[in-house]
Amino acid sequence: MLPKQLLTIIGISSILLLSGSWLSPASAAQAPNYVEGTDAAAVVFDPLKVNNFELEMSDENFNRLVYPNVSWDNEGPWLETVMRFTMDNKVYGPYTVGVHLKGAWGSWRDVYGKAAFKIKMNAFVKKQKLFGITKFTLNNMVQDPSYIHEALTYRLFRAVGVPTPRVGYANVTLNGRNYGLHLNVETVDTTMLSRWGLTNTHLYKGGVPNFPELYSGYEPYFQVEDGSETNRQDLTKFLDTMTYFSGEQWWDEITQIANMKEITLDIAAEAFVGHWDGYPYNLNNYYITFDEDGYAHMLPWGVDQTWNGGMDYFGSGSLLFQRCLASGSCNEMYLQSMAEVSRVANSLKLDAMAIHVSAAIRKHIVADPWGPGIDVAYSYQQGTVWNVRDQYNSLSNRVRAWDTGLNKVVIDGVSYPAAQIIQIQPTEDLIEVKGIPFQTYATVDTVILEDLQPGLNVTEVQVTSVNGLHIASHEVNLYKLTNRSGTSTLSYLSNSAKMPKATISKVSQLKSKFLDAVSLNLTITMAKPKNMSLANARILLSKRADSFSRSLKAVGITVSGLKKIVTTTGSSDAVKVYYKYMN
Repeated sequence: MLPKQLLTIIGISSILLLSGSWLSPASAAQAPNYVEGTDAAAVVFDPLKVNNFELEMSDENFNRLVYPNVSWDNEGPWLETVMRFTMDNKVYGPYTVGVHLKGAWGSWRDVYGKAAFKIKMNAFVKKQKLFGITKFTLNNMVQDPSYIHEALTYRLFRAVGVPTPRVGYANVTLNGRNYGLHLNVETVDTTMLSRWGLTNTHLYKGGVPNFPELYSGYEPYFQVEDGSETNRQDLTKFLDTMTYFSGEQWWDEITQIANMKEITLDIAAEAFVGHWDGYPYNLNNYYITFDEDGYAHMLPWGVDQTWNGGMDYFGSGSLLFQRCLASGSCNEMYLQSMAEVSRVANSLKLDAMAIHVSAAIRKHIVADPWGPGIDVAYSYQQGTVWNVRDQYNSLSNRVRAWDTGLNKVVIDGVSYPAAQIIQIQPTEDLIEVKGIPFQTYATVDTVILEDLQPGLNVTEVQVTSVNGLHIASHEVNLYKLTNRSGTSTLSYLSNSAKMPKATISKVSQLKSKFLDAVSLNLTITMAKPKNMSLANARILLSKRADSFSRSLKAVGITVSGLKKIVTTTGSSDAVKVYYKYMN
């Protein structure tokens, strides 16, 4: 951190302390859940929780982790280590794992400093994983005195749709030495990418020491993280397109081989968080991955030195950004990506997240023997909160003039999220579609639709920006429902709620039929057995009907109405199901 920036932070903090703390325990009391995903690893990447890694290795291996045996550009081999992992007071392990030190020019430390670590679960034990994780990445945060920058930044990237890691926190010890609080960053690998729906065929890393630009012939300057070391045709095609085309011709070519919406969102987000050490501003800390269709995705990395002031949104000198500015289509996409970053950043309430995370890790910062101390961390955390708010206010004011985003759609007085598939009743043949833009003074054309067909109907709503210079068309998906009805007879064992196999199969067919049902109403009838009282017959019918209803609910089918009727005619060993619904 430059002295001038440090003075700025301290100055801001002094003002904040006079006006009341943003990081008080009271303000952090109602922390939301920041865990993302349903996979086994999700619980490990909780920024409000600090877990523990205890590592033990031989003295010989420990000494191999001392400079100059290893350095930032020479990780050396994986060294055999015993690892225990503790979460929620439960100890997992011991596991035999491989360990490297990690870091780059500014953050690398050997084991006599605050080292950062990589842990490979299957380095010595084949197929070994923990919570589905093969590699752990533990950042030492020596360039982030706030301890919270990466947690906030990666959350924003993920929220706008840029594939980036989740994070949690962990205390680390090695051979009894306390290395203090680390950030547990989800490793960028095939496992992480698959969670984003990317079947990775190649993963390249760009950065130190070559700082590779996207020029043709620069393939050797990229480090291959996954995939073939020799066959780099996918990267060659991408770099050739970047180099040999420009203007709208470049746009036509690049959109065939790269996700440019994702990339422009990344660039706008990097400027917003002040990521000066990424690709757009320093040709550093980025990944390029190619999926099974050969489509390129660019991922940011190394975001610890963010939230010290934003970057010039149009100040990137990178080849990709200059190509984008020279294309009217790409330039417009970038402007709208800036607007989307502004909207998403506001919805995430990153300032509140900064407060919650700071409170959750406070005692661990105090106990960190290698950290800057709680007072310095506290000042930087408050500076981060201020910067988050300042960046949002600045960008939201800037994009207002050209934002063509569609917020909601109103039909018959009911508003729906613009991205939602809106269900239309079977009787509706004429509807009026009104759009609500994100910006108050942007205008939206009203669309009148006639003769809607059953099933999916797609129309477009046009938004014109506040300054009148930008127009965007948004698809609105309408699904016209159809009335359905029918009957089915379900047989039961005599005087029982148990079903024979044939009935179970029939119920499975009904579940498939009802899976997308809207307003599903059931009337279930059963004849009273001759030797059973009416009260007991009603009890038996209820057992059968309720069991059937619960089996539907178990697969996500909602029953809007259920009637149970005992009749005087028919078979008492069966129920008749009358159903009415729409789909």
